[in-house]
Amino acid sequence: MYALDGFPIRQVLDILIKDFTQKHPEYTVKVEGIRDDPVQELTAMAGSNTLPDVVFTIDSMTQSLIDAGVLLDMRELANVDKSFSADDIDPAALSAVSATDRSGLFAIPASHETVQMFYNKTMFEQAGAPLPQPDWTWDDLISACEQIQAANERVNCISFSTGGLFGPDWWAYWAPWVQGYGGSALSPDGKTSTLSSFESLTGLQAYADLWTKHKVAAPIGRGGECFVEQTCAVTFFVTSGVPLFTRFVGDKFEWGVQLVPAQPKGQFTGTGVYGFGIGKGSKNVEAAWDFVKYLATPEAQRLIVSSGLGMPMLKSMANDPAVKQLPPELQAFVEGAKIGIPPPGYPAKCGNLYTGMVQSAIAEGLRQVIQQGTKVEDAFKTVDAKIQACLGAE
Repeated sequence: MYALDGFPIRQVLDILIKDFTQKHPEYTVKVEGIRDDPVQELTAMAGSNTLPDVVFTIDSMTQSLIDAGVLLDMRELANVDKSFSADDIDPAALSAVSATDRSGLFAIPASHETVQMFYNKTMFEQAGAPLPQPDWTWDDLISACEQIQAANERVNCISFSTGGLFGPDWWAYWAPWVQGYGGSALSPDGKTSTLSSFESLTGLQAYADLWTKHKVAAPIGRGGECFVEQTCAVTFFVTSGVPLFTRFVGDKFEWGVQLVPAQPKGQFTGTGVYGFGIGKGSKNVEAAWDFVKYLATPEAQRLIVSSGLGMPMLKSMANDPAVKQLPPELQAFVEGAKIGIPPPGYPAKCGNLYTGMVQSAIAEGLRQVIQQGTKVEDAFKTVDAKIQACLGAE
């Protein structure tokens, strides 16, 4: 099996493997960690016919893996297996790990994630700022942050970096601003990069304004430990932030989780899905299928939910006790699935929103605007040109 070693995916995998092997002692599961660019590594393995039986994938990476011939189409296995039905899987979660240009079952999601707002309740109250509400706009949060920073000289209110995993260039942070102002990263047919459209530029400018105009966001490059250290009051992360902060904050201060604030065109947040498929050429297809389909069982989903490391992706679990009994700080993630947007998909030759040319071009554009004062239209016309050159190449 090929998978990430990072938190929280490896923890989820450890839980699933332990339970799976107890139920299926005839199988031995060995995990090989991803060391570099996963698409490049797996593409090379596909070329040498050395792919693992089970392959990890994540939303915007899936199309690249399909294009590279890494993932097996599991439809035939699913069609003859009466114990499995894809109908119960949340369509949005399944779509996120599906091909955009062909039919097929290339992966089964393990968890349906959204990014929500973690806030230091103690810091808000001490500054006399109102506590975040489900219907807040970004203007509401900015106003509260200005109060907090006025009362705390060493605080940059908002952090877009948590646990060292992501920074301000993570798509789940900036893409909701683009959509929240009526823009998009790609045209509907996926053939045109549209980050320099008027609407997209307006959203990107509003995002950059958190640093350049309102000055309520922590500088790029500052570590995500600020929430624990109380040098920021708000951070944005996925479900696994709950056990993370429960562990490291302890009783230092009270904190909570709320839905992300809304932009002018609506309330949007990034929705991330990771899952597993079968490597093409697998010599143990039956064993691999048994593990992959296990992800879509209530037993496996309850393990993930009860650990606080993910949200269920089975529709039938909406009223499951494992979900209904979740603590208050996790309820925002249950509701948050309604406002989640998936990442735009790019062809393998151009990279994706995690690695490769697309990611580096967007990251550089944001860095120029936020750190160097480049006009947003200048920076993202260049970004569009780079991406379009790849999209238009045969």
